[in-house]
Amino acid sequence: NDAFVMNAWAKSQDLQNVKVIPDGSGNFTRYMGMLIGKNHLGFGNRSWRYMCIINDGAIEKWWQEPGINNNGDDDDPYNETKPENCCSYLERR
Repeated sequence: NDAFVMNAWAKSQDLQNVKVIPDGSGNFTRYMGMLIGKNHLGFGNRSWRYMCIINDGAIEKWWQEPGINNNGDDDDPYNETKPENCCSYLERR
């Protein structure tokens, strides 16, 4: 169960002031335009890497990895969405 795993992870990280929300059906990810196919790896639909700051229901800041695609012709980039980028942004606000 996605919710159980996510909540257990959040508890193990002692997260405070952060609400984790699982997206088991992928609907939120689909509506955000970030649902991609990873069928070539046997995973089916997954979320492309992105992160955002949502403030009072509006997207304040958005990061996403370049090269979103369904073909698997990427090297699974992980630079833009590193937590340090978010923390740095929040420190400057």
